[in-house]
Amino acid sequence: MFPFPPVVRSFLFSLFERAWLRAALCFCLCAAVCASCSVDRHMEKKAGELMARMDAVPDWRQPRKEISWHQALAMMMERNIDLKKSEQSLKTTKRSVVNVFTQIIPGVNLDWMLTKELSDLARVTASDVEYNTNILFNMPSLTQIPFDYYSAKAAVYTAEKTLEMKKRELVARLYQQVLSYRNAQISYNNQLSSLPYDDDGVQKKKLDLERERNLNEISQGFAVLLGNMDARWLVNPETMPRLDCGR
Repeated sequence: MFPFPPVVRSFLFSLFERAWLRAALCFCLCAAVCASCSVDRHMEKKAGELMARMDAVPDWRQPRKEISWHQALAMMMERNIDLKKSEQSLKTTKRSVVNVFTQIIPGVNLDWMLTKELSDLARVTASDVEYNTNILFNMPSLTQIPFDYYSAKAAVYTAEKTLEMKKRELVARLYQQVLSYRNAQISYNNQLSSLPYDDDGVQKKKLDLERERNLNEISQGFAVLLGNMDARWLVNPETMPRLDCGR
């Protein structure tokens, strides 16, 4: 092999350098176009998710929806976020009790290996496959199993009591929220009846605006408790259970 003269080597190097620069430029342009398309698709996806979230937010310009105490209680027990977390915690602790015993069950892994040549793959038979079975045993200490079991059962008991207390807390909060709604109604009626007879509508307009703000806050409180943002909820105070202090 004969070496190239310096002029020829310089010419070939120049050609190679130009070709490499063209290839690098084309790669950069393709990468930029792909990145731009990826960014556009990502932004379009996020915009769609944002619009879906905005559609899920209740329109506070719509009329409010008043429901009964029993309807509100059933909705709260089904959809309240804090209650769902407590229920999920209870499920997790119950699974941990089962895991105390399932961890003793051996694990089985089945592997296979093909011994046929690549050129003869078209004529593979069952005799050309070797199987290997691995059984893994996990045997904890006999003194550790009762400790793990009673620890898991104690966690379940704690989660059950936490769930029970959470339900009572939510019922009390719902009761207080209904009382706030009733007190707001009573306060509005009292202030409305105390307006001067010569009022030209200015005082009543201020009173109505204040009442609207109070009802918006109360509706938001109900929505959080019920775990439902589909409407501006209010609970009818007349359907609220009566407390018998004589018992």
